[in-house]
Order: sequence, then C-alpha cells, then structure tokens
Amino acid sequence: MLCDAIEGNDLDEVTRLLEAGANVDQIDFEHEATPLEKAAEERHAPAVELLLDAGATPDRAMISPALLIAATNGDADIAALLLEAGASPDEPNEDGVTPLMGAAMSGHKPLVELLLASGADPRQRARDGDNAHFVAANDEIRALLPPE
Repeated sequence: MLCDAIEGNDLDEVTRLLEAGANVDQIDFEHEATPLEKAAEERHAPAVELLLDAGATPDRAMISPALLIAATNGDADIAALLLEAGASPDEPNEDGVTPLMGAAMSGHKPLVELLLASGADPRQRARDGDNAHFVAANDEIRALLPPE
C-alpha cells in the first residue's frame, strides 16, 4: 500500500499509512520494491524523508538499494538524504553494481563527487569484474576515478 501511495505521489496517504503503523521496510512484491526503493525510483524526496523519519532501513532493498537508484538517476537531494540516514555508499545490488558505478555510468559527476566524498570505494567491482572507472560515461568522470 505504501508503494501505491508513493507511485501516486500521494504524500497525505503515505503519512496516513505510516501513522497507522505500516511496515516501512516491507517488500512489495507487486512493485518489486521496498517503499524506499519506490520513492527513489519515483524521485519523490519528501516520501524518502518521511520513510527515513519513520525508521526505514536505508540499505534494505529487494533489487537495488535506494542510493543506487538515486545515484543512477542523478538525484543528489535523495542521495544526500540517504547518506545522512546512514546508507552505505558501497551497498551493491544483486549484480554487485554500487551507487558509485551507477552514477559513473550515467554520467552524473556531482553524484560521483558526493559518493567519493562519502567514502565510496572506487575500486569495488561488480560481479562481471567492472569497476566505476571502467563503466564511466565520459573522460571527465573517469578522471575522478582510479583505473584499478
């Protein structure tokens, strides 16, 4: 139900559900996401903030951690909220892709810089062996990252 309200951009309903005791970390199999994943996917910063304030676990995910989604989307506001709430800058998805890799491959330099400043490991590799330097969208981003 939380994911439906987030998808519908209904912040009043999100608030009502949270006040009624909705589980902020429950996986919604219909949406294939936790509420936090869904809020990051929908680029809904106020919903992310409400969920975090209600105790959502920043790195809990069904498929991709919310920070990876925000970094790939170039959403610095949501990424900052998640990092402030304790999200790991190195938490990968099931393929080993990290938020830094997502930001680098999507060409989001400000997110690459934010994640590096937050302690992201640029040498971490995905399951296929790629790292952020290898998947970087352009030379400007590649220059921020060590090659190996």
